[in-house]
Parts: sequence; C-alpha cells; structure tokens
Amino acid sequence: NKWTDVEMTWDATNASDTVAPLVTLTIDGTSVTVDPFASVSQSLSDVATGVQTVIFKLGDNSAVIGDAAYLIDDFKLYSDVDGTVVQFEDDFEGYTEGDSLDDDNASSPYNSSTAETIVVVEQ
Repeated sequence: NKWTDVEMTWDATNASDTVAPLVTLTIDGTSVTVDPFASVSQSLSDVATGVQTVIFKLGDNSAVIGDAAYLIDDFKLYSDVDGTVVQFEDDFEGYTEGDSLDDDNASSPYNSSTAETIVVVEQ
C-alpha cells in the first residue's frame, strides 16, 4: 500500500458563467494540472463560487475490489492558487486507528456519501 499526499487549490477570482475557475492538484508533491477546471456541470456558474465536494474514489459502484485500499494523508484544500489560505485540511492525526469516517460516525466531518472509509496507521 502507498500513502498519498494531496494538495488542491481553487481560484474562482475570475470565474463566472463563461469562465471556468482555476484548479490545481498536487499528488505527492507533483503537480498534476494547472489547467482550467473542466466542470461536470453544464453551467460554469454552478462551480464559479468554489469547491462543494472533493471525491477520492477507488473502483466503481458495481465492482468488487477485495482488499484494495486508497490511502490518503495530509489532505489540504486551498481557496487560492498560491496555497496560502487553507479552506479545509485533515492530517487524520486526531482520529483513532479503526475510526470510521462514514456517516455512522456523527463526529466525522465528511459527506454522508462517504463509504467504507476508516482510519489506519501508516506502517
């Protein structure tokens, strides 16, 4: 298993119903993109004000993956491209090994669509 460090910025300074916001994504210190965000929405105005949801997904709704795992640590979401204003971050250090981050845990800060997400200790 490999641990993954993710940093994401979202700059909607110039975004509008015709201009896409700028999103950057860094995985393990490597920039993945600095291109304008390609919205899944038909309307850019739906995403012009900022990130609503960030999804990390392994597999799909119909596949059985077995013991596969997608390990994430030190997640940071910035509201500026320079990466100076943290909108949300989690280093997962405040949880106990085995804690669920699904909606069965009332103290989880994550969306109710979170599924099969538990805290593990890096080995």
